[in-house]
Amino acid sequence: SSSNSSIATVSASGLVTAIAQGSATITANCDGVNGSAQVSVTPVPVASVAVEPVGPTLAIGEQLQFRATLKDQHGATLSEREIKWSASPGGLVGLSASGLAVANKEGAVEVIAESEGVKGTTRLTVTPAPVMAIVLTPAEASVTVGGTITLVAALTDKSGGKLTGREVTFRSSAEKVATVSNRGAVTGQTEGAVEITATAEGKQATA
Repeated sequence: SSSNSSIATVSASGLVTAIAQGSATITANCDGVNGSAQVSVTPVPVASVAVEPVGPTLAIGEQLQFRATLKDQHGATLSEREIKWSASPGGLVGLSASGLAVANKEGAVEVIAESEGVKGTTRLTVTPAPVMAIVLTPAEASVTVGGTITLVAALTDKSGGKLTGREVTFRSSAEKVATVSNRGAVTGQTEGAVEITATAEGKQATA
């Protein structure tokens, strides 16, 4: 018999079946004589860790929740196990205790989930934050025929952070009135009005 059948049961032939973590006393009786043994039931060990999503890409400033699936040697999913999250190399992403990643710097990083000494990884690629807005200054200007002024394009991300090192193209709506270089230098050709458009990663601004 078992002292705690919620922990372990025993058959008439003495076969003990583990039910849950804990301990139970198994007792055998023969002709009025008892013998007992203490049985400890331990958790099934983790055999594999799989991290999802696999191979994601994040832009700087974005967040992503990672998940870890733990399985035993027979492929059964395990729950209620402690999982430790880390990233290598450090500094590219911030990673919470629950696996929430925040992209900080451009590059590639391995996101690691570890449980009971078993690790699973996935590769995260961090890309530059996309351009969300362009502001041209000055927004309105005049230039003499033959004269030149330079327009400056300021690029920002979704949080308003300034972006540098991005390709910006400039276009004049009427090159007979004014031309514009790829650096934003506007040269007056004849008298009249003209719009100058700056484009970066699909975002536009005009002056």
